[in-house]
Amino acid sequence: MQWKIRLYEKEDSGEIPRLFYETVHITGAEAYTPPQMEAWAPSQNGTRPQDWDLRLSSGFSLVAEEIPEPLERVSEECPREEADPEAAFKGKGRLLGFANLGENRQLLWQGREYRAAYLDCLYVHPRGQRQGIAWEFLRQLEQQARKQGRNAVTVEVSLTAKGLFQKAGYQVIAPQTVHRRGVDLVNFQMWKPLL
Repeated sequence: MQWKIRLYEKEDSGEIPRLFYETVHITGAEAYTPPQMEAWAPSQNGTRPQDWDLRLSSGFSLVAEEIPEPLERVSEECPREEADPEAAFKGKGRLLGFANLGENRQLLWQGREYRAAYLDCLYVHPRGQRQGIAWEFLRQLEQQARKQGRNAVTVEVSLTAKGLFQKAGYQVIAPQTVHRRGVDLVNFQMWKPLL
């Protein structure tokens, strides 16, 4: 499967709730109970496209999009050289993930103050996992944080994402318990200095 990273567009918001729900309920099953996953990403009246659009439009947001497979362009009626290159693809590819930088934060760590970018969310659908999408999201978000004059990134990560962030150089500040829809969920506050 081929994919590309691009900036988030309002039209993407229709796919985000499904992608979010499936990612949490499939990937999260490794570390969270069904009630915890339902509290995190509810199946009924959970997140609406307009809520995601508001959240993702307010920061620097990226999506990973599957590159559509080419259609057969050659036929007896339409030789290859006359084929419309725009018609050569099935259309817009399905989203495989999304990520964004939210509001910037100040971080005091070991006596030093950092101007930190806040990595608000990073989700990659199981169909797109282990293909480098999360790594590319991190690379581009960290690059954007540097452009904004930030010298660190902070993030709150799930039990399932902790290993990825540690491999990418993030350090645990502290574990924390968040209360969502009457259920406790464990995650980790993490950070990375940007050199």
